[in-house]
Amino acid sequence: MKMKANVRDLFQALWASVPIYQMTLFSSKASILLQYRRVFKIQKMLLACNIMLGVIVVYGTWTFVSAWLNCIPVAKFWDDSIPGYCLNKEGLWFSNSAMHILSDIIILTLPMPVLKSLQLPTKQKVALMGVFALGGFVTVTTIIRLKSLLVISKSSDPTSLPADDNVGAATWSAIECNVAIICASLPTIKPLISKLFPKILSSAGHYSHSYSYSRNNNNRTGGGLSKGSRAINNNLSTVNATVVGADDSLAMYDMHRHHRHGGGSSSGHDSSASSQENLSQDGGKMGGIKVTTVLSQESVTRDETSSVRQLVNKPYTPRTNSDTLTGASPTYPTIFDSLPSRSAYPAFIYLSAMSGIPDLPEKYEDLPDRRRFWPAPAGSEEEGLGMLRLLTPDVVAAAARSEIQTGERVCLNWDLEKLDPPGFGRKPFEHRIKWVDPDNAFDDEFHFNPQQSSQWDGLRHHSAPGPDGKTKVWYGGTTAEEILDPNSTRIGMGFWAKKGIAGRGVLIDYLSWAEKRGIEVNALTQHVVSLDDVLEIARECGIEFRRGDIFFLRVGLTKTWDKMTPAEKQAYSAQKVPKHAGIEQSERVVKFFWDNHFAAVASDTVSFEVFPPLQKEWDLHHHLLAGWGLPIGEMFDLEGLAELCKKHKRWTFFVSSSPLNCAKGVASPPNCMAIF
Repeated sequence: MKMKANVRDLFQALWASVPIYQMTLFSSKASILLQYRRVFKIQKMLLACNIMLGVIVVYGTWTFVSAWLNCIPVAKFWDDSIPGYCLNKEGLWFSNSAMHILSDIIILTLPMPVLKSLQLPTKQKVALMGVFALGGFVTVTTIIRLKSLLVISKSSDPTSLPADDNVGAATWSAIECNVAIICASLPTIKPLISKLFPKILSSAGHYSHSYSYSRNNNNRTGGGLSKGSRAINNNLSTVNATVVGADDSLAMYDMHRHHRHGGGSSSGHDSSASSQENLSQDGGKMGGIKVTTVLSQESVTRDETSSVRQLVNKPYTPRTNSDTLTGASPTYPTIFDSLPSRSAYPAFIYLSAMSGIPDLPEKYEDLPDRRRFWPAPAGSEEEGLGMLRLLTPDVVAAAARSEIQTGERVCLNWDLEKLDPPGFGRKPFEHRIKWVDPDNAFDDEFHFNPQQSSQWDGLRHHSAPGPDGKTKVWYGGTTAEEILDPNSTRIGMGFWAKKGIAGRGVLIDYLSWAEKRGIEVNALTQHVVSLDDVLEIARECGIEFRRGDIFFLRVGLTKTWDKMTPAEKQAYSAQKVPKHAGIEQSERVVKFFWDNHFAAVASDTVSFEVFPPLQKEWDLHHHLLAGWGLPIGEMFDLEGLAELCKKHKRWTFFVSSSPLNCAKGVASPPNCMAIF
């Protein structure tokens, strides 16, 4: 009798556990599908998820009810002597298992076509697919569990079976449930693992690659950049901002990388991170500089952005043995490195900046289409922001901490009336003061074209050849009809105005550099600022670019304009195709801007790049504005900024800009200031 009582208790526990088992599996499936709905905003994907959710709800309800009412009366489940009826257990078990396997496979494959179509580097894309494919473990456990169920189902008396068979079925059922929960919860589990076992997930090891720079008296070149030695040390005791991605091209913003080149001054200070350099000359050979940097950071991150990478399309050859890898074994990202550190979203959401937008390919060569990168849904805020979406709260906060030190401020805006008369046939600035209440109050009335003074070129400003090579389109594929539609705000200035523009600014003071070398600069000629010059200035000033920087180039328009007579200004304005100085137009410049992942670029010139274009194929307005959504600022007043940079011997600062809140605007005064 005691044995029979134990068997009855066992079957009662089994009867209670089966519905819980079924609901665990179906709940985890529903959880994954709901995550898909939040990530993938494609209509077909949403429809597929809705259909699968419907199937899950219907079939899940059936399995739950059939598990509770497997026998009528219920007690017959654990006492076969009671008269009644029970469902065929073999048919029930195997039909349910088949449904679980089928639904697992469908859920597993649902996101793959979308992931495959993402504009991401192959390694990053494979890593993402790997994260989503982890659900395949549930299918494997379900299939293994079937073997144990098959043995039990063929027995008329399960109590007579060897213990291993019953225990095996129970064990694999438990494993199946737990693996399903883990897979559904995987995006949120990394912070817990990192907290409990920080060393387990520490995948950033010591790897070495170096930067060397060489030049002779006859040739300035930034093309001699080669890889050198950098040691990265993770220190999980510091808690700051962390950004984690799906491969080793990851960004950590809340850090300070303090490089001194040849005894130059530092570019800033961030008390939340420590850095340490070891500068050594390669025995005087080729003027090489070896830099070792130790970074403290919150969790598994790797350095991504540096001005001293191989930024230009020039071949380079390995140097001496001292420039080769140090021999330290590199460590590679774990699967957990693909997951966000602070959100309940899957890895794709992190890479999408919480919005369904894939992260930027690390290198220019990784772009599937080098003329355009349009990852955001049409009309979305992410599309409207363009590359300004790099200015995340963490990036802005880190810039404020590292760059605001003395509180000195300087505005970067020209007087609205300064460029008079304006070029390109634009209307001159008009300002009228009028009585709004005689003898009591005045009002202003303005009429001005934002392009006639300091301005941000918005994404509506310039088109480029579309993917078909025939039509002209604006960023994201926006058409002229959409821009002219009075009800459309797509890629309008309002998106920038609502967020504002703030972050770390970096000044390349070409004018001062040229004047020291006796190079005459006239900003209203086709004077070319080469990339070699930019890299040389960055090296001399100890500037290191970071992801999300706002790039400023000073060429000297203010000085040129102030020296001109009224007749010369009138002659300039009358030209149909005026000439402007600016940065060179070439593929290597385009590559430079992409590889450094700037949030915006600006200069004190009229056109930013040299104009008329010397290489039309590489017109930067085509590539940067229409192709990548990278804001271009022009005619900024950089004179006071240059003086403060010289005073503090640092060329980085905090930038704040508030474009006009005009939802459909094409351009805007920057209303910009730099803070030191």
